[in-house]
Amino acid sequence: MEDRTSSTAVLDRADPADEFDSLPQTAPLDYLQLRLLAESAASVDNQLTKFFFDKEGTLLRTGFDTPVAEEDVMVPAYDAGRFPRNQAVLQIQEFADPATWYVAPPTTDAMFWSDAAVHKFLVPFIASCGGDNAASLLALLRSAWNLYRTDLVTVYALVHVTSTESGAPANLRESVQVVFAQNPVDPFSVLQALPLDKFAHLYGGSEPRHDDPVKPVAYSRGGEGTPQLPNYQKLRAMAEWAASLRDVPAYFVFRTGEDGFSAPTTTPPAVGPGDIVVPAFTPAVPAGRPVLHGVWLNQDESDSINLAGRGDALFWSTAAVEQFLFPYYASKGGLRALPDLVDIHNAWTMGGEDGVNALIHLPSSMWTEVTNNTLVTRVDPTQQLGVVAQTRARAQVPSTMQVHPIARFMVRHPARP
Repeated sequence: MEDRTSSTAVLDRADPADEFDSLPQTAPLDYLQLRLLAESAASVDNQLTKFFFDKEGTLLRTGFDTPVAEEDVMVPAYDAGRFPRNQAVLQIQEFADPATWYVAPPTTDAMFWSDAAVHKFLVPFIASCGGDNAASLLALLRSAWNLYRTDLVTVYALVHVTSTESGAPANLRESVQVVFAQNPVDPFSVLQALPLDKFAHLYGGSEPRHDDPVKPVAYSRGGEGTPQLPNYQKLRAMAEWAASLRDVPAYFVFRTGEDGFSAPTTTPPAVGPGDIVVPAFTPAVPAGRPVLHGVWLNQDESDSINLAGRGDALFWSTAAVEQFLFPYYASKGGLRALPDLVDIHNAWTMGGEDGVNALIHLPSSMWTEVTNNTLVTRVDPTQQLGVVAQTRARAQVPSTMQVHPIARFMVRHPARP
C-alpha cells in the first residue's frame, strides 16, 4: 500500500537550495590566500588577532571591535611563542653619523645580509608561500637583490617584517623590505628601506647584468683507483660550504679510503688514485657586494655587540625560526634532520638563565671547527647556528651580549626533561 503521508511530506519540504541562496555569498579561498593567513598569524606572537578576507579576496588584519561585512571570511587567530622586542640597527661605516643608520621597525623578526643567507633561507620561504605566484615573487626578489641599479643605489640587506597595521592588506611583497643607500655611498649616506615591490619598481633590474665571467681554474683529479661514493649528506655539505666561497675559487677533495672531505684549499691539491676533486666558486651578484660595518641588537652601550662580522642572518621570533630555519635544516638533513631540529628548538625555547635574544647563522663557524684534520660528512646546525644571548649580570658585573654556537650553548643549558 502506498504511503501517501510520507510522499506529501517530501513534496512540502523546502528546497535546500533556497535556504543556501538566502545566505551571503563569498568566494572560496585558495592555497595562496590560506597560506598567507597562516604565515601572518604565525608572525603575531602572543596576540589575539582578527583577520578577514574582504570581497576582493584581500587579507586584512583588524581590531576585534571593528565590524566586518557578513560576506567577509573572518578568522580570529592566536599563536604562542617568543618574540624578544629587539631593536635592530644597521650601520654602513664605522664612523657614520647615527642619523644615517637604519633602525628596523619593532615588527621586524629576521634579517639577511649575504647572498648565501638569502638563497638558503628567504628564497625557499617565498617559493613555498608563493603558490602559483612563486615564480613572479622570486623574479621580484632577484630583481631587487641581484639585479638592482648599481648606478643609483647600493643594497645591503633584506629584512622580514612580521605584521601590518590594522586595516592594511597583508602580502609577501610588503613583508620583505630592502635596506639600501643612495649612491654615492659615503659617511653621510642614509640607510633606508622600501617594501620589495616598491623597491623593485624604482631600482630593480629585469635583465641579467654582465659581470666579469668566472675564469677557468687549473684542474686535476686522481687517476684510476677506488673512489669514495659520497651520499646526499656529504654532497649537500659540500654545496653549503661552496655557498660561502665568495672571494676566490677553492678545491674540495674526497680522498679514497676516507669518509667525507676536508677543508677546501685555494691552490690545486695533490691527488692520488681515486681521489675526487671538485673546484667551486659562488661569487656574489652583483660582484663585490659591499658589507655592513655594523649589525646590532638592543643598541645600548652597556650590552651591545656587533654581529656584522659574526654571521649573515638573524632570527628573533618563534615564527622566524619555524618559517626560515626549520625548512632549510629539514631539507639539508634529509631523514636525519629530526635531532637537528630538536637542538634548534631547545636552544630557542630553553635558554636557561641567560636570555636568548636571537639565533644567528654563522656561515664560517662550522667550517672553522672542521679545519683541524676533521672530515666533513654533513652540515651540523649546532655548529653553523649560534645563540645571541644576554648573560645575566652578577654582583657588580654588567650584563653582556655574547654569541655561542648552539652545541656549546646547550652544554651550559641542557634541555629540561
